[in-house]
Amino acid sequence: MSFEKERIACLKGGLENKIAKRAKHHDVETEAMCRMVERHCSNNRPIEELSYFERMQAAYAIVRFTALYSSQTCRQKYDTILFFSDVVNELLRGMPADEFMRWFPPKKVYDGARYSCKDYFSTMSFVEAYPVITAPDEFLAEYYNDTIHLYKVNTLIAIDGYFEAKGEETPMEQFCRENGIRTYKMQGLSKGKILVTGSDGSQQIVRKTMPRHLRVIKGGMHDES
Repeated sequence: MSFEKERIACLKGGLENKIAKRAKHHDVETEAMCRMVERHCSNNRPIEELSYFERMQAAYAIVRFTALYSSQTCRQKYDTILFFSDVVNELLRGMPADEFMRWFPPKKVYDGARYSCKDYFSTMSFVEAYPVITAPDEFLAEYYNDTIHLYKVNTLIAIDGYFEAKGEETPMEQFCRENGIRTYKMQGLSKGKILVTGSDGSQQIVRKTMPRHLRVIKGGMHDES
């Protein structure tokens, strides 16, 4: 299995230099994940014969590699990402949650109850209730970790991309339709204009995406258009 690697030119000086260093680090990490994924994908041993350590090592490499994708690349490589998702599910099914936590520690954020969202406490409560991973998709959806979050986001984007490429309604569009949520699609037109089409059939042309005149003032910017 071959993987495309972006070639990023090195920039010099100031913020550009910092961006270049970050991009170089991203490229090195991507290449390392490629090697790990290729090695594990070429292993013909049945999953049942692998130890928990070997299974988590493979799952860690695949999850980290998938999390590196941008949303645009994810749509272009949705078939590969969906294959990776199936492999990760097989590797994690039956895995003790404690072993998983050693590789992907829960993020130490403790104010989830205040904002009605996942945090360290909700993750630990979920792990205590399900000490063995029997449904990997559900487990990962409830687990609070930045890498796992990016992995799930890119997997969901890939699923939408799969249905969109077939010309079918995506799971996200179906969810929005069933819950009365209006969705929009954008199409580029000439002279920088954008056609916005709503799921209810409404259309609108965005003629100005940025203000024509900006005046810098203390505390922010003022639109003089």
